[in-house]
Amino acid sequence: MIVIYVRVLSAYSADPPFAPRDLTVSEYNVDYVTLAWTAPEHDGGSPILGYVVEKRDSMMNMWSQAAKVDKDTFTVKVANLFEGQNYLFRVAAENQSGRGAYAELPKPITARLPFGKHAVLSLNAFV
Repeated sequence: MIVIYVRVLSAYSADPPFAPRDLTVSEYNVDYVTLAWTAPEHDGGSPILGYVVEKRDSMMNMWSQAAKVDKDTFTVKVANLFEGQNYLFRVAAENQSGRGAYAELPKPITARLPFGKHAVLSLNAFV
């Protein structure tokens, strides 16, 4: 008796995409950070569907989704941050095979006033 094993492969097979490139902070303030990136070098063989942005407090170990954007969006404003708190950010591309590798900022970002900017208080509020 001869036994033949057959492995059926899909005619169209894709992998998750590579990590987005050039993740940077383009703007920050006391309660938000704006991130920017470029598309991954390789889409995994399937078109990019969108991007997932995650954040975490630098003192915690759990990531939370901060935003989800479409395939043509390469910047996002992550709001509702706490002034003086340090945050880590990462972004991943998604295709039909799932979420790819993350691009992560190399060091935490502090939610604070940008260097050189000063808060202006109305003196009338204290009179």
